[in-house]
Amino acid sequence: MTQHKNGLDILNSFKELFNAGTIVQISGYPDIYVYTLKGYKKIIKLILPFFEIYVCPFSCKREEYSIFKQVVLESSEGKQKDKDTLIELVKLSYRLTGKSKTRKR
Repeated sequence: MTQHKNGLDILNSFKELFNAGTIVQISGYPDIYVYTLKGYKKIIKLILPFFEIYVCPFSCKREEYSIFKQVVLESSEGKQKDKDTLIELVKLSYRLTGKSKTRKR
């Protein structure tokens, strides 16, 4: 999750809520900070249930969340080790970032 420095309190609240993760300034963007939570286990244990309860019922981002969840769960099962599955997971990920139209490979 990224926020302008004015929203740093939001990132700190997530760090406190989940009791995990880090907040760092994005290199080259002095006013932008990012909260990261690394590891499939933490994401599955903390982020997915939070989104299921508090975000999805009230959000227009259901499709994006569904893609994110699919990528996380399949990756946590090691499915990215298969070439064809990896390609599909990358395509799904590009749909989230909007890079699907600009990537040639």
